[in-house]
Amino acid sequence: IQLCTLIIWPLNRRLYRRLNCRLAYSLWSQLVMLLEWWSGTECTLFSKQEMVDHFGKEHAIIILNHNFEIDFLCGWTMCERFGVLGSSKVLAKKELLKVPLIGWTWYFLEIVFCKRKWEEDRKST
Repeated sequence: IQLCTLIIWPLNRRLYRRLNCRLAYSLWSQLVMLLEWWSGTECTLFSKQEMVDHFGKEHAIIILNHNFEIDFLCGWTMCERFGVLGSSKVLAKKELLKVPLIGWTWYFLEIVFCKRKWEEDRKST
C-alpha cells in the first residue's frame, strides 16, 4: 500500500507523510500489541512528571541504545502510550533498509539510514 503513495509525493508531500504515518501506525501497533499481550512484557518509564507532561505534545529526541534484538519494541510501546507511534523517527543502520516490512516502511517514512562512517553520514544526518 505504501508503494502506491509514491504518486502523491510530487503533488502533496504533506498528504504523503500523513498517509504513511497512518500506515506505519497500523503496522507498528500490531507489534506493540504482541509485545504486551502475547509475551507479557511490561515497559516502565522512569521520569519526572513535569517531563512526562510534555511527551507527545512537543518534539523530542530520545536516545535508546538497545542491547537486545527486541528492545526497540519497548521504545515503540512508549511512543504508542504518548500517541506518537506512527510519526516517530529513528536513525537506523543502512542494513536495516533491506529488512522486510520494517526497513521498507522506514524508507517511506523518510527515516535516515546511516553507514556508521561519519565522513559518509555527515550529509544525511
